[in-house]
Amino acid sequence: MTEDYRTLNKANWDERAPAHAASPDYQVDRLRGDPEFLSEVVRFDLPLLGPVRGLDAVHLQCHIGTDTLSLARLGARMTGLDFSSASLAEARRLAEQTGTPIEFVESDVYEARTALGVERFDLPLLSSCPSRWSSPTRAPTSTPMSGSPPLPRTSGIMVSARSSPPYSKRA
Repeated sequence: MTEDYRTLNKANWDERAPAHAASPDYQVDRLRGDPEFLSEVVRFDLPLLGPVRGLDAVHLQCHIGTDTLSLARLGARMTGLDFSSASLAEARRLAEQTGTPIEFVESDVYEARTALGVERFDLPLLSSCPSRWSSPTRAPTSTPMSGSPPLPRTSGIMVSARSSPPYSKRA
């Protein structure tokens, strides 16, 4: 059941990626055209995230990379992880078109530790919307990064593995 769910879920996100990249809701054209522009999600959650400049951050379930790019624009060294190859193709294209160095890794979020390495990041982030579409039997209630505390449940759109705001402060 779980593998069938994952296959269907991945196919769903692979199909959505080009439509999302073309949708005005994701504001990809504005991200391409204005080097100061930040995604709505990052602007909304910036007070919770605090300063990210100089941090090594990973955005789990990064989808087409709009939030990942926005965090890079704020000075974080970003890695984006997603299991959808179509989403990552859009994310890589956006990073290339904007000249933004971002590493993108294709992996299931549950395999992030293996795919990315252990204790590499100061700031693991998870977008809460995609986390609702993870496996019904394996909800990501904690970050898959070793040594990080559980991801807090917040009313924000992005959550971090830091235990209290601002989340980006080093322990």
